[in-house]
Amino acid sequence: MDARGLLRSVRMAGSAQGWRTAGSAWRRRRADARDLPRNGTERARVPGAAVRAEPMPGGGTLYFARSVLRVRVAVGGAVFCGWDGAAPEPSYALAGTPKWGPARGPVSGGCPEADPRAQLEPDADGWRVVSERVTVRVSAHGEVEFRTPA
Repeated sequence: MDARGLLRSVRMAGSAQGWRTAGSAWRRRRADARDLPRNGTERARVPGAAVRAEPMPGGGTLYFARSVLRVRVAVGGAVFCGWDGAAPEPSYALAGTPKWGPARGPVSGGCPEADPRAQLEPDADGWRVVSERVTVRVSAHGEVEFRTPA
C-alpha cells in the first residue's frame, strides 16, 4: 500500500468513526432531553403596581402587588436593595464589618448603621431615597435607578 492508499483508508475510517460518534452524541442528547420540560417563552418577573411605601431610617420599604423592595443607605454610602425579604446582614462585601467569625459564632460588627439623613420621599412617578452620595429612584412599576451627584 502506498501513501495515497494509506491516506484514503485513514480518511474513510476517520469519516466512519466521525459519523458513529456524531450519531451516538445525537442519540444521547435526545435521550437526555426526553424527560426535560419543553423550553417555552420565559417571562420576566415583574413586581406589579406599587401599593404603598413605609419610610424607615436610611430608606424605606416599598410594597408592590407581587413583591416587596427594601432600600437602605448606610452611613458610608453603601446602598442595599433587597427584594422579597432579603436582609442586609451579613454583608461580607463591606470590609471591616464581619458578622461571623471563623467557627466561633457572631462577633461585633455586621451591617453599617443606616444613614439618618437618607429619607424615602415621594417622586413624580414613584419614590426616591436621597442621601449625600447617591440617589435611589424607584418607579411605581418597580424600576430601580441609582444616580450619583455630578
